Amino acid sequence: MLKELPKNVWTMLRKEWHKRRKNKFLILVIVCVLILLICFIGFTSAAAYKFKWNNGFTRFATRVVPLPVAIVNGSIIPYYSWADEVAALKSLHALTAPQTTLDAAALKEIEDNAMTNLIQKKLLKQTAKEYKVKVAKADITKVYNQYVEKFTGEDKLKEEVKNAFGWDMDEFMDRLVYYNALNVKLSESLATDETNWQEIKTKADYVLSLVQKGDESFADLAKEFSDDSGSAANGGDLGFFQKGAMVKEFETAAFALDIGKISDLVKTKYGYHIIKVEEKKKNDKGEATNVRARHILIKLKDVSEILAAAENDANIVKLLK
Repeated sequence: MLKELPKNVWTMLRKEWHKRRKNKFLILVIVCVLILLICFIGFTSAAAYKFKWNNGFTRFATRVVPLPVAIVNGSIIPYYSWADEVAALKSLHALTAPQTTLDAAALKEIEDNAMTNLIQKKLLKQTAKEYKVKVAKADITKVYNQYVEKFTGEDKLKEEVKNAFGWDMDEFMDRLVYYNALNVKLSESLATDETNWQEIKTKADYVLSLVQKGDESFADLAKEFSDDSGSAANGGDLGFFQKGAMVKEFETAAFALDIGKISDLVKTKYGYHIIKVEEKKKNDKGEATNVRARHILIKLKDVSEILAAAENDANIVKLLK
């Protein structure tokens, strides 16, 4: 037969039982509050997603429940990024067009532009990764310093950024300066990429063969094949130019050619040129001072063209209408 427990032991057991009961109740309350909070945040996120709400709380809620507004090659663009971009563009609109009412059509244009901007940024990062391009801190600093110089000082730059986009400088660095630096680095990479050069070399060789064959006029071939938007429609006609007006490689080839003659491929930083000299003006010593020439440019692909091709080939799903 069990002995009766001392009174103080019973008191201790009762206190422990009450303590555990209170703890369980507190845990239950906390769990219920968390469930309600999660449900509320989830509802707010879903409602923001459906009705395009854009305020401080909805941006917080959509960070907790990061619903996507678009998916680019399997990589999501979250709602809060789109909402932040819309807010920045609305701020810029208010600064640049203060007298213009932001009606439904204007707001829709801003929302579409925000989506386009974010897709382009995503494609830029993916393309840079494909070309193994990385941005160092020095690259970002270089671009930032260019902004500082443009706005004549850091204080003025901070003021302009705040007024235009509503950003602090960390946001400015992350959302604009970084991507500009990445664009510059990708451009530099494309300029030295052997595959890029070989691709246009193949096309340039083909066009040169057509020029040399002579079945079509140089002007007609320039209209058909030249990537120089400024002269192609005029049959590649550049008019007269003097020394110093063109890049060195182009200038050397053009001034060395006799009138009516056509060059081999001339490589410059822009790509490959085929040059035909039409006229020359000479000084009293018989030296050419001005040359009139036509050219056909097979242009090296730049970032905008690479990104356009990447967008054309990309699997892009827009979830926000």
